[in-house]
Parts: sequence; structure tokens; C-alpha cells
Amino acid sequence: MKLLRFVLILGLGIYCSFASTSTNIFGALESKELRENVSMFGDSRLVQVTDRVYLAYAYDLVNAVFVIGDDGVVIIDTLARVENAERALDSLRQITEKPIVAVIYSHGHFDHTGGSAAFSPTDSESSIAVYASAKWPRYRQELVSPLYPMINRRLIEQVGFAVATPGTERYEHVLGPVYPQSTTQSYVTPTHTISGRTQITLAGVKFEIVPIPSEMDDELVVWLPDERVAYAADTMVQMFPFLATPRSEPSRSPRGLIKAKDILLDWEPEYLLFGHGPVVSGQSEVKALITNSRDAEQSLLDQTIAAINKGKTRDQTAADLRLPAHLANDPKLIDAYHRQSWVIKGLYSRLSGWFGNDVLEMVQHIPVEEAKRMISLAGGPNAMLSKARAALRAQDYPWATQLSSYLIRADQRSDSALQIKIDALKAMAANTHSSNERFYLLSGALWLERGGPIVPAFNLEGQTDMVPTSELIELLGPRLDPIRSADTNFTINLLVTDTQESFRLTVRRGVLERRSGEHSQPDLVLAMGRKALLAFTTKLSSLEELLRQDRVVQKGDASHFWSLLN
Repeated sequence: MKLLRFVLILGLGIYCSFASTSTNIFGALESKELRENVSMFGDSRLVQVTDRVYLAYAYDLVNAVFVIGDDGVVIIDTLARVENAERALDSLRQITEKPIVAVIYSHGHFDHTGGSAAFSPTDSESSIAVYASAKWPRYRQELVSPLYPMINRRLIEQVGFAVATPGTERYEHVLGPVYPQSTTQSYVTPTHTISGRTQITLAGVKFEIVPIPSEMDDELVVWLPDERVAYAADTMVQMFPFLATPRSEPSRSPRGLIKAKDILLDWEPEYLLFGHGPVVSGQSEVKALITNSRDAEQSLLDQTIAAINKGKTRDQTAADLRLPAHLANDPKLIDAYHRQSWVIKGLYSRLSGWFGNDVLEMVQHIPVEEAKRMISLAGGPNAMLSKARAALRAQDYPWATQLSSYLIRADQRSDSALQIKIDALKAMAANTHSSNERFYLLSGALWLERGGPIVPAFNLEGQTDMVPTSELIELLGPRLDPIRSADTNFTINLLVTDTQESFRLTVRRGVLERRSGEHSQPDLVLAMGRKALLAFTTKLSSLEELLRQDRVVQKGDASHFWSLLN
């Protein structure tokens, strides 16, 4: 077992960096419907489910489950932040002093694993069992992929990290409360892996743990047969299904999400617990909730496939698709998390690729050219600006956003258009019943104010041991500037001294080739340890800094290579 602890940049640092430039974004209005949707949480507390089972509720964006056994406590999921997990542990200690003997990760998302250090012994001679799917390493490696800035930014946008009022102690999301001042995230590496349906006894309590690739490919659902308690993890929430999302979710399985409901139904639970949201109790109520959730997913999947096969476009499918009336009117399936149209568009693209069944997509003008022509059709930039202002006054905020976007793309009357778009995004954020939509819209307004979206820095330095060195090398590819290197042919041998690995890099007219091995006569040789390589490839340190610190040894002109990288 290895304990990793670090301060997450998604916390306080973001608020501080934007506080001086975004006062008209912070504290934006919130709709009555959204306030009602997030009113369920209340104060942090332990909710007793059975004599043995407690739900740690409203301590974080996510729940944790405490199972008190004969001689110890088993934790299912650990909250997102160490500070929040410590508060939940303090509450547990008001009930029992039994030691924590095991942790079960339902999946690898940080909000379910980040508080793990609070439940782990600090002395080197003690240890607890940590259970996870056998597929757990894949997601840890994904966090160090070249797409890390995008993955992190969309998380920031979805949860609202960048747009909450600076200094606030807590704000509400429909998944759970967010505590911005809690910034420490940890990860205790699993000691036991589960690759198939497993029945085990921990602290005298029977558990059945089933891997079901669904929301994540390392997802586990958990059944306590003697307690009649099922833990659905993130395979469902009491909201509209999330078969696809605006975030990057390459491992999500729509069919797996449906199969997860079938597993839950077969158990016939009396109590249903979730990664997010309150307990549902009563066998008939639990059954109805699970059944309607799986039927909504099945209907979405089947109807989307049918629309694709009929040649419907992606946008038309999202506009036309309707759930059966009893599902569409179910208050437990309101799209207060991801909006229905987003789920359908994402599902459509996941099933059929980028092409949306309209050949116009293959031949249409580039966005800037289209914007110029639309402005011309409107009668020029002043006329377009006037129409955008009129749409804003008429509260037709999507249209105001679209018209102002044409002007911004074409760089015509862009200052005035920029303000119209910001105001329209804020207005839509104030009227939506969806937390995610609100925060995406406010984040979009913030990025417009500050001249572009943030590019989050790499902040998982302590979580890379399981990542192959070749994946660290891959981080260099997107950093090559194709224009500056367009006429360059340059070869590099990169030697990783502590792992005895070597990589031959070739800059070839705007392209960076990465392969294992060495060039026979390279233009440059760089030798460094793996930690220095990580600092270099993730931009934690510049190559010049590493050279000055004697953490990198060069043979040749490293400055030339550095000049080609963004």
C-alpha cells in the first residue's frame, strides 16, 4: 500500500487567481428550481441506514459508506478531500472506536478516492486492505495523458470550481456540496484487486462485490446481503441518466450502465445507496427507481440507434427524442445534472462518430468564413450587433449568444459582441435548473472575460509511479510548435538514467516522432532521471531550470530543442 497526498490546484488557487478580474461572474443569480434541486443536502451528518451501515452525507460532493463490523469498520469510497474525510471520521468516532480495517474504491474518480489518507494509518507498520477493480491502473494513467489539461478543465467547468465566490466555505452542486477551502487530495494504492463477482467477509460482515464496466471501466457495485443494502456507486443517481457527458469519458459504457441496474434489481435491496444523493429505502420504492432509471437508459440508447440508422442528424435526434411519458414525467429523472440534449448528442457521437448524418458537415465553410457571410446576410456588423442586442433584450439568450459569436469569430465589433455574449451566458445560467449547465455557462463567460480558457497545470506529481515512461514521453508531442519546427530536422536521444530506458525523438518538419531506442548519431543527448523527465514533460520545470539544477545532462544544443516546444 502506498499513500500519496498532495494539494489539488482545483481548490483555493483558482479562486484567488480570478478574484480580481471576474466580480461580475461570481455571485451570479440562481434559479428557484435549481435552489430546490440542491436543497436536499443540508448539514453534514451520518445517516443511519441499518444497525451496521451509515452514510456519510453532505460532507463532500460525494458520499462515503461506513460499515461497522464485529471488530472493525469498512469504508466504501472515501470522499474527495482529506479535510472533508477527516470531518466524517470525527463523526464516526462519536459512534464507534473500532479500527478501520478495509477500504473499497467503487471506481477511480478522484471524488471517490481523494480522502483516502484520512482513513489510512500513518505508521509504517500498520496497513489496511484497499480493494479496487483489477482495471484501476488505466484511469490513473489517463490522468497523466496528453489530454490532461482538457480533462481537468472540463471538471473545473462542470463543478464550478472557477466561478464560485472567492473565500466561500461551501457552495451547492446537485451532486453534493463543494467545500472550496478543502484542497488536499490523496490516493492510497489498492492492495487487493477484484476481477470477477466476489463474495468476501470483512470484519464479520458479508460483502458481494461485482465489477461492472459502466460509468467507468473500473466500476464496482456492492451488496451487503445480511443488511439488504446495495451501493450503486456512480452507476446511477436520482436524476436523468448520464449515458454520455460533455466531459471526456472514453471508458463509459451505455450498455454497462443498463447492466448495472439489472444487477441491482436482482439483489432486491431494501436500501439503495449512491455515490451522490440521499438514501432510498423500501423495496418497492427502490425497485421502481432502479427500473425507471434502466428503462430510461434503454429507451435513450435504442431510440438514438434507431435515429442514426434512419439517417437523422445528431441535432435533430436530440431535439426529437422523447422518453415514454411515465419516464419523462418522473421527478426522479429530471435533468438537473446533465441536460437531456447533451446526453443524446454525446450518445449519438459515441455510437456513430463525428459525422452527424448531414453531408453539409463535410463541405461547410470554416467558422470564420461562415461568420463573415452570416454578418453580410444580416446587413453588416452594425446590423448584426443590433440584432444581437435585440435578442438579448427579448430574453432570447441562445440567439443572442449565437449572433454575438459570429461577430466575435469574425473579429467585428467584438468588444460589444463579447459583452452581449457574456450577459447572455450569465442570464441563461441564472435561469437553468441544472447545476452543470449553470457552471458550464458561467465558466464560458469567465473564459470570455479573461481572453480564453485556463490551461490547468499538471498537479498529480505523486501519482505517476504506475504510468509507463513511454506515456510521459507522449506528453511532448502536443507541445511541439508545428510552425516553428516546420523546416526543422533534428534528432534527440533521451536517456532515463534511473530506469535504464532510452527513447529516440525525431523532429521532422513539424512532427515529433517518439520511439524507443537510440539514434546512432543524434544532434542532442539528454540524460535525466524519471522525476526530472516528469517535470520536463509536464511543464512543471523548464529544460533550462533542470539544466541549471544539474538534474539534466546535455550533449549538444538543448536550447534549440526547447525553442521548438510550446
